[in-house]
Amino acid sequence: SGCGIARYNQEITVSAEPNNGWKFIRWTENEVEVSTEANYKFIVKKNRNLVAVFDLSTSVERLDLESSIPENFYLSNAYPNPFNPETNIRFGLPEQSTVNMIIVDIKGSIIENIVDNLFLPAGNYINHFNGIGLSSGIYFYIMSAKSNISEKSFRKTGKIILLK
Repeated sequence: SGCGIARYNQEITVSAEPNNGWKFIRWTENEVEVSTEANYKFIVKKNRNLVAVFDLSTSVERLDLESSIPENFYLSNAYPNPFNPETNIRFGLPEQSTVNMIIVDIKGSIIENIVDNLFLPAGNYINHFNGIGLSSGIYFYIMSAKSNISEKSFRKTGKIILLK
């Protein structure tokens, strides 16, 4: 939350910065969307009551605890793919590991950090990714994992297509 004081006819910028695991969706005023830019610039003409709307960008869920522990790291193809706006990305860890996963655009620019240094025990997982704030296009998800037990590490890339 935040507040501030500005003069009439002054140009100001308000910024919304999501915490890890969250993403900015839009600015609203009186439940009406006023901007989809995290940095919203406007000229002060009246008192404003702006609300920054955020959503969970991802969630990692452990699959059936009764299933076997994978012998090797793996990253599966996302499904559905193409998707709108949600897709699922399965991965497995043979050992307790620290996991990172990012979404990059076709130019290789990081769009979103969807798993950030998450410590997970050995097992099979699914990452529910929500691309609601993204434009239609081709993106890549890149997973890296490093075992907390041995020297094993893993890095793999997959392609996803968002169609709106």
